[in-house]
Amino acid sequence: MKGPQITILVAERNPHMRGFICRELARQNMLVRGAKNSDEVMAALAGPCPPDLVVLAFNTINTGSVGLLERVTTQHPDIPVVLHAFLEDMNGNPALGRVQGMVEKSGNPVELITTVMNVLERRFPHLMNDTGTQEAPDA
Repeated sequence: MKGPQITILVAERNPHMRGFICRELARQNMLVRGAKNSDEVMAALAGPCPPDLVVLAFNTINTGSVGLLERVTTQHPDIPVVLHAFLEDMNGNPALGRVQGMVEKSGNPVELITTVMNVLERRFPHLMNDTGTQEAPDA
């Protein structure tokens, strides 16, 4: 690896979906952490090692999804957000213009993983290899 490992925070209230997305991203050589609600998301973002990217499910609870998306994109504009939501949830939110990617929930992780990897390639080209995954640590 040419630099520090990329960390992704997956914010999803459903523990099965959260675990599934975390496993899929970990297969791409990413460090992945999960958050089940807005309190955990905001704590991770304010912590000593904030994530490099947030995958945010629109239905992540506590402060309300609209409020959480607004808080994340306003308070941490330097951290890219990929929104993972049902199509009907994506309409009319002014914070949508500040996310780096949007993927409709479908049960198939391919589009979500592809979008995350594309955002990471644009944001951290020096850490990504030509196959779109993070480079493996040097031995």
